[in-house]
Order: sequence, then structure tokens, then C-alpha cells
Amino acid sequence: MVQRRFELRMWVNVTDFDLRSVLGEIVQSASGNRSEHMEIDQLVKEVQKEINGKRYLLVLDDVWNIKNDERWRMLENVLSLGAQGSGIIITTRYNAVAKITSTMEPYMLGMLDEHDSWSLFKRVAFREGQEPNKPHIVETGKNISNKCGGNPLAIRNIGCFLYFLNPKEWPTYLTMEFSKIPASGADFFAVLKLSFDYLPSHLKLCFAFCCLFPKECEIDVQTLINFWMAQGFIYSSNPSKHMKDVGYEYFHELLSRSFFQDVQKDKHGMFTKCKMHSLIHDLAIQVAGRRYKMLPQYEDNIDTEVHHLSFNFHLDSHWKIPASLVHAKSIRTILLSNQLQWETEGRSSRSICGHVVLGCKRLRALDLHNSGINIVPHSIGKLKHLRYLDLSHNMNIKTLPSSITKLYHLQTLKLKFCQKLQELPRHIKKLINLINLEIDGCDNLTHMPCGLGKLTDLRTLSQFVLSKKTDLDWRRTGGLDELQNLNSLRGELKIKNLRHGADYEVANLKEKQLQSLILIWNNDDLEAVDNQEMNVDSSLNGLEPHISLKELSLSAYGGVEFPKWFSSLTNLVRVSLWRCKKCRYIPPLDQFSSLAALTLDELTNLEYISKNEKNQLSSTEILPSLKELRLTDLPNLKGWWRQVENEGVDGASSSTKATILLSTAERSQPLFRCLSKLTIENCPKLDSMPLYPNLDEVLKLNNSSLEPLRQTMRMSVAGQQIPTTTAADEASTSTISNSVPSTRTSSPLSKLRNLCIVGMTELDFSTGDVIMWKAFESLHSLTFDHLPQLKTIPEGLQQLDNLHELYIRRCDNFEAIPKWIIDLKSLKKLAIQLLPNLTSLPEELYNLTSLRKLEIEDCPKIAQKTNPGQDLIIKFLSTSEPPRIMYCQCIKTS
Repeated sequence: MVQRRFELRMWVNVTDFDLRSVLGEIVQSASGNRSEHMEIDQLVKEVQKEINGKRYLLVLDDVWNIKNDERWRMLENVLSLGAQGSGIIITTRYNAVAKITSTMEPYMLGMLDEHDSWSLFKRVAFREGQEPNKPHIVETGKNISNKCGGNPLAIRNIGCFLYFLNPKEWPTYLTMEFSKIPASGADFFAVLKLSFDYLPSHLKLCFAFCCLFPKECEIDVQTLINFWMAQGFIYSSNPSKHMKDVGYEYFHELLSRSFFQDVQKDKHGMFTKCKMHSLIHDLAIQVAGRRYKMLPQYEDNIDTEVHHLSFNFHLDSHWKIPASLVHAKSIRTILLSNQLQWETEGRSSRSICGHVVLGCKRLRALDLHNSGINIVPHSIGKLKHLRYLDLSHNMNIKTLPSSITKLYHLQTLKLKFCQKLQELPRHIKKLINLINLEIDGCDNLTHMPCGLGKLTDLRTLSQFVLSKKTDLDWRRTGGLDELQNLNSLRGELKIKNLRHGADYEVANLKEKQLQSLILIWNNDDLEAVDNQEMNVDSSLNGLEPHISLKELSLSAYGGVEFPKWFSSLTNLVRVSLWRCKKCRYIPPLDQFSSLAALTLDELTNLEYISKNEKNQLSSTEILPSLKELRLTDLPNLKGWWRQVENEGVDGASSSTKATILLSTAERSQPLFRCLSKLTIENCPKLDSMPLYPNLDEVLKLNNSSLEPLRQTMRMSVAGQQIPTTTAADEASTSTISNSVPSTRTSSPLSKLRNLCIVGMTELDFSTGDVIMWKAFESLHSLTFDHLPQLKTIPEGLQQLDNLHELYIRRCDNFEAIPKWIIDLKSLKKLAIQLLPNLTSLPEELYNLTSLRKLEIEDCPKIAQKTNPGQDLIIKFLSTSEPPRIMYCQCIKTS
């Protein structure tokens, strides 16, 4: 119901009400774009741009304080441009906030009643949420549920804790622990703390450490685990189990007990981000005690008892070091938890690092990311207890001092996006305990140091850069043999500057259980081998990865074919091939049942994706898990497979021939069952590929044939059954299996929401409907771009009942918008740009009441003073409330 009623839905966690921060969060929630670099005036414009004319719902969650109502009134004014019926919901624990913000009587949320409390408790405390058949367990559970006083957070946490406890122990827990809580359950924190008290000691330490992150902060899971490791919180009695794996188990256990929420996963299903509920964060602060301190911006008093310190404001190299920090000899952690990238642009120094080193000799974790330093002092080597060092996003660092290799206990060294860094320390092999070396984004690295292969505990090595030069001192430059014994590597590894003809088997990649492998050959080397004939190049042959690999990307590979091991990687989820210019075929894809994304780009010699002929296919469905397909800059690609002439076609008349082709070919045309996104750019010869009737997110066709689209749309004419994904399929986040397809059918492309047609120079819509527009029942956004033959909007668009956005760009012969545009009752945005021959705008456009945004740019004939279109634009500007023209560069002023 909410989705149907509100076009735009936004959710912002507020806590401390800062206007700039709230506006930035609204922009991010509405558009997905971060706004760290924007000033408040820019943020106001961005918010108004996102909400203008839209019926929106904004939830401002957990507002703690609004110091004066002036700031709130400013935000109200910014939010006033929404359409009628827009709404703002505010949740708060403070009556003062409700008084300032309310336009109606606040709704006071009470506690859950006994029935709802038990319903929630059952869901989290029992397996599959099912009430057990044992009355005594049910009775005990209800007693515990009632003790939580109807507070849902307490019920959830206590229930999650009891999930891991044998129900036979529940009565003892009820008697021993809840006897300390008032019968009313009013002491909420006492109830909540019970779930903490029963944590194992190692998890208590890990949870308490989280108080160093700000409320509602998005916490990076791997960073958190690395901090835990640095403090010695992670321990395993199994020597074969890596500390990072144990740390991940710790995180998962805290998550399962509801100490974390709002988790995000990467493309491989691993947890990457999380948050803490503000009340859980309060609990972390309460149990952490005086050894943990989050320093506000204008406070400089740091107690000598503090061991772990974080800064709840942006800190850069010009910050004045308080004397209390120099005297805080027991500091073990310095964490910059609130860094903003735009704050340090153009500012750099080294003062902060030197002062920290002078005062905090017991440091185990030092975070100086994005602090603007350009020189790391030699004295860094004095921090002999240091296990975690983050210097990432300090773009002016060019070198690291040799003394950094004296940090023998160092486990994590983060140098991500130190864009001017040219080389790693020569004696890096001395860092014998190093587990994580993060150097992605260090684009100026010229080589890897000799001896890196001695660091056999390395778990993360984000990239390995081979030297382009052969005249460098071999004692300084590490080759791929450095990887030979680094068999603990996991995650992603990028190898740059590979050379054709080299033997890289010494890298021993087959023994490394990587998830993602990105192989990039030297571009200069690719040009050198252009005149050489090679089939499977030995450089790729020797880089065989472990069979568990999930993602493989090859760039600038110069071989004609691929090695046999490629087909053995049956667990692949993503495959990308870039600039493999000699490649004529790609390896068979039939065995990749888990493949979800495929990108083929600049394979200029590729003619067919499959070596098979179409009649050799074993199934009418191929790549059953494929959701995203990108085919770009493939000028010679003719089809997915070689076409086979149909018997009896050659001697038939034209009309008979068409009938034969329809019945024999399209009835059995293979199809992608789950494809959601399809981009085909600069593939002018591609006229045959598997059909894609269930495409739902986006279809982009740029300088490519329309024939595959027509074939897909003709499926219903041919009588071919269209299998659709079931509700279970759509809800599942796991890989789709080779199960029997659903028998439900729908019209082809009836789910598609975004269609973009670009660069079709010969496409002429005036000869009739070359596209069956009626099929696009769900189309939300349509773009016509660089279509020289397009003179007006195709009449078939009148059948698009759900079209919200229409973009027409760079169509040199486009002359007029038809009067029937008023029939597009759902149209909310019309953008017309770079249309040199557009001569008029219909008066009916003003009466299209659904239209909320009209953008006009570089339409010179409309800009003429005598053009009636000028009057219409002025009418829009002067009588629409709120104004419906958002951008216009075509009005001539007198």
C-alpha cells in the first residue's frame, strides 16, 4: 500500500539533529548518491530536485534532539516542494522533539501487549518460529516474555539469546536472572543487559569495542574484525582455523543475537556492512566503562585510564593535539570514525602522525585514514606493539619510511587510494605477521618488492603489480613467483601488467581459494603481439585458479582461445572479458549454472559466443541464473550461435518462408529465464541470441540490431511458453537452481521498467509500429537518444499506461510533440534536449496534470521570441505551484 501511494520513499536515521547531515542523508536515501562534498546550499537544491512534484514519504527515525525550532522550520521549507499528499513521520523518545515538529497530536507508542509480546518472542526464540508442544516450556517462555515489559527490542534480544540456550535451562534463567528485574519490566536496560551478561567473555570484549563507532554509523565488518584481531580479542583453539574466519564467526554470532542489524552483503553473499540500534549502542557504552572514550569535537580532556579512543568529528593533520593525549600513555586504539573526504582536499601535513607517535607508545591500532598527511615520519617504527595501521585515502603520500618494517607485530596495513604512492617498503618481508595488505587504488605503484612471498600469513592482498620495465634491479622487483607460497590468500586478487608468452605457473594460483581473480595484461604488450599468431597463450594457461572461484575478469588477453581449465570453474558467478581482441569464441557456458553476470567488451574478432550450432543445444533454457548481461563494442558479433538453414525454406515463397521460420525457429528459441538487466551497445551485426521475455529492470540498445527484441516480442505470436520466476525465486537471494520452470505465463517484456534506445541511425518509426508498444505494460522510463529518423513520438506510446518518464535527446529531425501526449496520464517527467528542429510544444502539455518536471535544453527554435512555445513555458513558470519546469535553456528575454 505504501509503495502504491508514495512515489518516493525515504528513511533517515537522525539521532543528533544537524541540518546539513539530515539533508545529506535525505539525498542519499532518495537518490543513492553520497553528498560528503556538498555545501548546505547545494544540499538544499539536491533535496528539492529529488522531491519536487513527487508524493513522498519521509521517515525521520529516532530524532534525539532539536536545539531550536528555527532549524526545523528551515527543513520544513526545503521539504515543502513535494506533491499534495506527501508525508513526514518522525519517531522520537523525547516530548520536546514532538512539540517542535508536530502538526498534529503525537501518537504515543505503547508497549506490546501480552499477545503481541508472545508472538514476537516465539518468532525469535524457537526454531522456525514454531511454538513447541511442551506446555512447561511454553509457560516458562511466556513468563520470560512478560518480564520484558512489552519492549520489542528487549524481547528480540532475550529471545535470540534463549534460541541458543537449551530450553531445559530456561526455568533456571528465569529464576536466577529475572528475579533481579522489577515485576513491571520498567528497567529496560536491566532486561537488555541480561542478553549481554550471558555472552562468552570474548564476545563481550568484541561487543564493547563497538561503542567507539558513532550512533547509526555504518560499520565495515572486515575493518571491525581487524580491530578485534589487533586487540587480541580473537582466539581459536584450532590452529588450522584462520583468525579472520574466527572473527567472522564472532560477528555472525553477535548478529544472530540481534546486537547488529541492517546488514549488507557483497556479491558473494558475505556480510560487509552493519549498524547497531541506538539503544544497543547505549548498552555498548554502558558495559564498556571508562577505558573506552568517544571524543566530541570541542573536548580535549582525555582521562589517563582511557585505552581506546575514537574521534566523533572530522580530524585532519592541522588538528591541534591536546596535551592530555600526549600524557595518555595507556592508549591502545586511535580510531577516526567520522572522516569526510571533502574536508581534507588540498590540505596536507605530517604533524598529527608525529605527535601521536610521541605520546602513545602502547598503540595496537592506529587509524589515520583521510587525515591529509603527506609524509609518514620515520618515528612510526617506534610503535613496536602496533598491529593495525590505516593510512588509506591520504593521496599525497609518495613513499613510506623504511622504519615501518620494524613493526614486526603488524597484522593490517591499509594503503587504499594512496594514489601517489610509488612503491612499498623494500624490506617488507620483515613484517612476518602481516595478514592484510590493502593497496587497491594505488595506481602509481610500479612494482612489488622482492621478499613479499615470505609473508605466508597474508590473507588479503588486493593487487599484485608486475613491473613494466625489465631494466629495474631484479633484487628490488618481485615477480609472480612471490605468490607461490601465499596459499592463505582469500577474497579478491588483481594482477596487473601480465606479459604474453610468459610462464606464470609458478604463481600457484590453483592452491589459493580466492573468490575473485582479475587478470590484466600490459597494453603495450598487447600491441606488440598483434601480428603474432597464438591460440591459447601460455601466460593464461599457467594462471589456473582454484575451482571454487566465484568471479573471473580478463583484460587485454591476446590469445585466440582459452585454456581447458576455464570450463572447470563451475562455481563462477561473474565473468568479464575486456579487450580480448583476438578472441573468436568464448569457452562453452553451459556448465556455469550459477553464472549471474556476464560482460563481454571490446572483443573485436568475436563472431559467435557459442561454438555450437543452434540445433545442438540440449535445453531451451540456457544460463538459468543469469541476471545481468552486457555486450558492448562487439562489431563482428553475429549471434549467440551459428544459424542453421531450415529444410524447405530456400524454395518457399517469401510469405511461406516467414511462416516456416516462425514455427520452426521461434517456437524452440532458447531463452534466458531470469535475465533482469540487458545492455547491447555497438553490436550492429547481432541478430540472433536467446530470448529474454522476463527482463524487468533495464534494456539498453545502442547502435545494435532490433531483431533480438522483435524475436522476443513475437514469442506470444509463435505460441512459445514463457516460464516466469515464482515468488519464491524472486524472494530468494541464493543462486537459482535448475528446477522445473513455473507453468505460469505472461506476455514477453510485460515486466520491463526501463527501456533506452540509442544510436539507431536507420530506425524509422514513421513506417508503422516497429515495436509492439502495448507489450510494455510496466514500462516506467523510456529514452530515445540519437535517432536521426525520429520526427515525433511513436503513436504506440499512447498504450503505455504506466509511463512516468520520457527522455528525447539528440534527435536532429524531431519536429513536434503530438497533442495526444495528454493521454499519457501517468507521465511525471518529460526531458527534451538537443532537438534543433523542434518547432512547437502543444498547449495540451500544460493540461497534463500528472506532469511534475519539464526539462528543456538546447532547442533553438523553441527559444525564438515569436514561437508560441515561449508563451507555454512562461505559463508553466508563472501559474504552476510548485513550478513544474525544473530546467530550461530556451527562453529569450527582451
